[in-house]
Amino acid sequence: MLRRPRLKLDAAKIADSLAVIANTSTLVKPTHQLKISEHESDNRFYECAEAAEADYLITGNTKDFSKEHKGTKIITPRAFIDMIIRHFAQEGR
Repeated sequence: MLRRPRLKLDAAKIADSLAVIANTSTLVKPTHQLKISEHESDNRFYECAEAAEADYLITGNTKDFSKEHKGTKIITPRAFIDMIIRHFAQEGR
């Protein structure tokens, strides 16, 4: 996803970002299949979010991911970044 031409990210930034993701992520293995989305492949993301007990599922595709599931909120990358910035700004006070 980070290699999409429209994002215009250089290779070093992509590599650095992927390293941060790899070093801070937890691998989950869903134990059952869900049928939340009409797009079958999108259900894998819901399954992983459920297995991880994730607070957020971050996607630019809120049209196909319009339903929250078991407390996992669907938010855009922009909304997530804004939330993180507010969080760190409040911590700095």
